[in-house]
This record gives sequence, C-alpha cells and structure tokens, in this order.
Amino acid sequence: GLLLLLGGMAFGFAHHQVLRRDSEQRIRLSEARFRDLLQSAPDAVLISDDQGRIQLVNAQTERLFGYRRNELIGQKIEMLIPERYRGQHVGYRADYHQDAGTRPMGPTLELYGLRKNGSEFPVSIRLSPIRTEQGLTVFCAVRDITDQRANEAKIQDLNRRLQHDNAELAAVNQELEAFSYSVSHDLRAPLRASDGFSQALAEDAGPLLTREHLSHLTRV
Repeated sequence: GLLLLLGGMAFGFAHHQVLRRDSEQRIRLSEARFRDLLQSAPDAVLISDDQGRIQLVNAQTERLFGYRRNELIGQKIEMLIPERYRGQHVGYRADYHQDAGTRPMGPTLELYGLRKNGSEFPVSIRLSPIRTEQGLTVFCAVRDITDQRANEAKIQDLNRRLQHDNAELAAVNQELEAFSYSVSHDLRAPLRASDGFSQALAEDAGPLLTREHLSHLTRV
C-alpha cells in the first residue's frame, strides 16, 4: 500500500511537472509571437504603465525617435513630446486613464513627436488599453505623418490657387460683358444711320445703279 501511495504521488508530481512545462512553453511561444508582431509593426509601438513609464518599445520606435531601447525603458513617455506640450499631455494622460478605450489621441489636435536630436515631426497616435493586476497598461501606436501633412498642404495650396484663378476669370468675364455692352450701345446709333442712308440711296438712285452696285449696297 505504501508503495502504491508513493508511486501515485510520484506519478502525480511528474504529471504536474509535465503540465507546468507545457504551460510555460505555451507562454514562451505566446510571448515570442507577440514580440515578433511588435517588431514587425509598421508604426512605432510603445507600451507604458499607468504612470506613463515606458515598459516596452519596438524597433520602429528606435528608428523613428533616434533613441536606443535602453534609453527609453523606464522613462516617462513625455520625453518623446516637445517640451511646450508636456504639461498638457500629462493632463490628457490622466483623463485617458479615467476613461480608457481604443481610440486616436486628440483627433482635433496637431500632435508632434520629439527626436533625440531635438527635431520635431507631426504624428498621429492611437491608444489601446489593457487592464492588468499591476494596473492599466497602454499600447501607443505612433505614426510619422510628415508626408501626409505635406500632401495636405499641397492640396490646400492648389485649392487656394484654383479659387484665385476662378476669381480672376470671373472678373475678366465681367469686364468682357461690360465691354460688349458698351460697344453694342455705342455702335447702335451709327449702324442705324448707315442702314437708313443705304436704304435711301437704294430707293433714290436705284434706276441709275447696276445689279452689281445694288448687291453691294444691299450688303452694306
């Protein structure tokens, strides 16, 4: 009986070890897949805690902002924002934690990122929250929209030029209409006189004129 008990305990312990190893293996595979997805993301992705401290970044974050990973981990996310916006951002972050949800950050705001070399660039930011036992974790996807802003500026410039050209064309048309009216009005009286004198000449001198002369006079 003792041997059976010991054997059962040993089997149970071995089975527990196998389950634990399988569970750990699944966790490692899941973490590996997550990190692969994170690294292959086209946008810069930062993961921060409920205090705004950066916990994880992907390779695109390093390329976009110019920092190495170890320079970002543990730092406040405000280090990647121009100084003049940092105070506001702290308030936005606190408000977001009160009502966290997947949404773009400040859709009506012009947002800018700050590189390590001090240069700024326009960005769009999308936030996604995950609540854990340690608190709120926020996934932050950052996209450089410099080209998009440049294209928008070109479109706005083309629209302004088109409006200006349309206004000039309308003004020219008004001038042409006014000129046409003026010419028509000024020529009305002399043309009427020419027509009257031509008819009088045809009636008075008709018998003295050849058919060709009358044809010319009729044309006049």
